[in-house]
Amino acid sequence: MELSAYLDRIAFTDEPRPDRATLDALMRAQLFAVPFENLDQQLGRWVPTDLDSAYAKIVERRRGGWCFELNSLFAWALTEIGFQVHSLAGYVGRDAAAGTRPASHTFLRVQCGGPLFVDVGFGGSLLQPMPLAPGTARQPPYHFEISQQDDGYWRFTERSEAGTSWFDFRTEPVGDSYFDAVNDQLQTDEDSLFRRTLTAQRRSADRHLVLRGRVLSDIGPDGVGKDIVPSGEALVSCLRDRFGLDVPGAASVWPRIAARHEALFGD
Repeated sequence: MELSAYLDRIAFTDEPRPDRATLDALMRAQLFAVPFENLDQQLGRWVPTDLDSAYAKIVERRRGGWCFELNSLFAWALTEIGFQVHSLAGYVGRDAAAGTRPASHTFLRVQCGGPLFVDVGFGGSLLQPMPLAPGTARQPPYHFEISQQDDGYWRFTERSEAGTSWFDFRTEPVGDSYFDAVNDQLQTDEDSLFRRTLTAQRRSADRHLVLRGRVLSDIGPDGVGKDIVPSGEALVSCLRDRFGLDVPGAASVWPRIAARHEALFGD
């Protein structure tokens, strides 16, 4: 794996240094260039958790990925540059009253003038690091908050005109194999969102483009625009033109995408 090839993939042309300016610029560059997507999971292609596979997929084949791939690749690049990086575990949809679900999300703690919350894999919404401390940030079209919960967990919340999402976490680092079991579960469980619904998401300066099934949402500071993808051929074109993903095989899952859309929303 070569850092220069990664930097070329995300169109980063400055000299990388282990400082805050570089961290901010790298995070934006990866988010702008590399979409969050689950096309392989939809196509029945196994997605492993090892770094070599993530590098080959994202850098060499110019694809996107999900949190285990996107954040592990970013952590590797930051470490190569000289940052101190640790992986943390996020519990999406944790209900304290019902017990803790397995951690199904990974993100990063980066030491740079203090501990920073860094995440390029939660759909790509967070555009800049936040201090790993209670506080808020406005990064259009999102409002973000990090808060401490009464039971010892922390919570990351994102809000926009499209709705609210969140996950809970602890600040202890986790090891490389921590997510192997949940990686298997998310790709084999028929009720897994990553099996049920195709998604691709890409960030820009003040907008977030989100494809879920047939629904293409353009989330901006002025609201949310929606379009419906009409066909498998249009899906392939949308992925290529709007997300930079050249995956002609995506047309093969169109009947399943269309059937799920009809079950959820009607014809």
